[in-house]
Amino acid sequence: MDHRNNTDCYIKPRVEGAQVVFDEHASYCGICVDITLKAKAMTAEGKSLLQIRIAVDGEYGSIAPGTDTVIPPS
Repeated sequence: MDHRNNTDCYIKPRVEGAQVVFDEHASYCGICVDITLKAKAMTAEGKSLLQIRIAVDGEYGSIAPGTDTVIPPS
């Protein structure tokens, strides 16, 4: 899938100067939607990006391929 982060589930990789192209992947992938909703809820609770990343990796790391993104600072 070449996803670098959760945004890639919804939007194809961007090319400077080109229009945004939506990806339908998340429309049929419950894991992507669940991760989005979890991140949204944790953000509303005031959790840091690192806390969110740890929670997502802990919950979904064994059932879905992870991303090779940089771990957020603490």
